[in-house]
Amino acid sequence: MNEPKESPKNLDIITGEEIKEGKAYKIKNDPILNLIIKIKKITKTYKGNNLYVSEKNLEEYKKKRKRFETNMIILSVLISLLLIMVFASTISNFSIEKALSNIFTFLLLAIMLFSFGILNYLPSIEDKAIDFGVNKDGKEDNNTGKL
Repeated sequence: MNEPKESPKNLDIITGEEIKEGKAYKIKNDPILNLIIKIKKITKTYKGNNLYVSEKNLEEYKKKRKRFETNMIILSVLISLLLIMVFASTISNFSIEKALSNIFTFLLLAIMLFSFGILNYLPSIEDKAIDFGVNKDGKEDNNTGKL
């Protein structure tokens, strides 16, 4: 139905360039990536490309991934503190209306904070690199692994 129209490419997620030779690490499939793919299929922008991080961009990837993980930890702590504040506020002066209002407000703020964290989402990569380029027979050997 919403299948890619052009043949898939092996793309480096850091630079967006096609990987034709050298080593690269395949992106691990996860629920967030699956959600992004579903959204792209619905909006008909899905191209079916294979996503990798080339070895030459591995250090930059590691920095960006660490920053993403740190941001998610900070957001988790903020959401936890917000939950404690909502809980304390609800218990100190309990009423059903106030409790429901606080819970609704907490859920909206938690979703909003989590969404900010996902904006700079960077998926994890496989441990073993794949070698792209020319094989022993002199033929082009581009390993492909569709998402």
